[in-house]
Amino acid sequence: MAAPPELLFKLLSDMPNYGEWLPGSGQYGATTDVEPYPVQLGSRYHDGKPDQPGKDWWGTVTGFQRPGSIDFHHTIRVKQLKAII
Repeated sequence: MAAPPELLFKLLSDMPNYGEWLPGSGQYGATTDVEPYPVQLGSRYHDGKPDQPGKDWWGTVTGFQRPGSIDFHHTIRVKQLKAII
C-alpha cells in the first residue's frame, strides 16, 4: 500500500471509523464500544457483527507504537469443528 506510515497508523487506530475506508462483508460489519477512545494500548473493542450474537467478538489492543505498529488480539468463537486429517 503506497501511503505514509503515519496515515496508515491513523486509519487503523481510529477503529470506530473503519466504515469510512473498509467496506462491510459477510464477516465484518463494524467496530464499536471502543474503550478508551482515542485508541491506545489496552483499548477494548467489539468487532465483527456486534449486533448479531455469535457473529461478534471482543478484542484488545496489545501493542501501540505510533506511527509504526498497532497490534490486536481477539478471540472468535466457532462451533465445534469436525475434521478428518
